[in-house]
Amino acid sequence: MGYNPLVSVIIPTYNSAHFVTHAVDSALAQSYRPIEVIVVDDGSTDDTKVRLAEWSDRIRYIHQLNGGPAKARNRGIKEARGDFLAFLDADDQWLPEKLCKQWECFQANSDAGLVHTDAYQLYEPIGEQRHEKRGREQFSGRCYTKLFWANRITTSTVVVSRWCLERIGQFDEDIREPSAEDLDLWLRIARNYSVAYINEPLVLYRQHLANGSLKQRVMVESEYYVLRKALRRDPGLPRTIGEDKVYRKMFELAFHAGYSNVDVDELGRGRRYFWEALAYRPQSVKAWAFWASTFLPLELRKGLRSWKRGFALRRC
Repeated sequence: MGYNPLVSVIIPTYNSAHFVTHAVDSALAQSYRPIEVIVVDDGSTDDTKVRLAEWSDRIRYIHQLNGGPAKARNRGIKEARGDFLAFLDADDQWLPEKLCKQWECFQANSDAGLVHTDAYQLYEPIGEQRHEKRGREQFSGRCYTKLFWANRITTSTVVVSRWCLERIGQFDEDIREPSAEDLDLWLRIARNYSVAYINEPLVLYRQHLANGSLKQRVMVESEYYVLRKALRRDPGLPRTIGEDKVYRKMFELAFHAGYSNVDVDELGRGRRYFWEALAYRPQSVKAWAFWASTFLPLELRKGLRSWKRGFALRRC
């Protein structure tokens, strides 16, 4: 019988009591052994602890002050004893053979630092489950540069090796909101290691239909932060993948971040993003106009916004 290393399953949760028990069940139902399941409660105010009491003899429950998913996952990594670490978000679930197939994939790809899989989409609140091809198969092998343009590696599908994390580091805790903290880690891993992919849906990834403007603003700000960080770490990256395309993408992200902030009257923050957008495309009349608009009085800006919306409606 072959050697199976210990796999540590890390489940961060925050006020997800109605989902996390299903995540824990799916982890404990894995055909792979040995595993340990670590639930890091990131300051929940609901009845998460009470609901998890049923599994107290089969999981390790850790409670901490709220610090965001990156900090919660890092706490799980610190507490983990396994040679491999598997991430499972509290609102997702695994199919029983997931970890077994990923260990087999690691054995067949000794240079891989990360193995991820395909996933089913589970739409809430209707409960519909679908398998949709989302291009995850492109993110295998040496896919570092592809991750600059898009991220199709879903956190709940990922297993990483401990030796990989010991070299490249853990999740960036400066990214507090659930957003692009995963992309940041995948970029650092893919720059140094190969990525392996199992073209089979082995995860139920829960899609929540309610996505407000705040969430969109957080996502674009976080992606901009992560890509700017990647460019600082790897100054030769623009030449490798095309300077014009890189600067266009960074301009669009910074401009979108600026617009999203101004839209909720965060003028100072919006002004800073517009200024950074202009560093990538100083000839943009649009960016100069929006930057200048952040200095206008609030009532005048509201009037211009109302006029703009009314003009758009008249053109429909």
